[in-house]
Amino acid sequence: MSAPRGLPDKAAIKKFITDAPGSVGRREIARAFGIKGAERVELRAILKELADEGVIGSVADNVFSCMGAVYSKRRVDEELAPAMYEAFAREGVEVAYLVPL
Repeated sequence: MSAPRGLPDKAAIKKFITDAPGSVGRREIARAFGIKGAERVELRAILKELADEGVIGSVADNVFSCMGAVYSKRRVDEELAPAMYEAFAREGVEVAYLVPL
């Protein structure tokens, strides 16, 4: 996808995200507009403003992590999963990416 070079304004970023065929992150925006160095800080600020305005989504302020292992399916079903759900609900999490290791 081709886009103008240089630091874009909010409208240009929104249009770029909307017109993109797949998901778009900060890296893709920076690459498309040729943003490097100090301009990346300004791009982050613009993206934060768009997220604060509800134009784009944002990442949660908190990270959830589980250490150790639970071998009991019953404990996962009855304790861990409901506790995770409650924590996510309190934070307003809409999507969670869970990776078992």
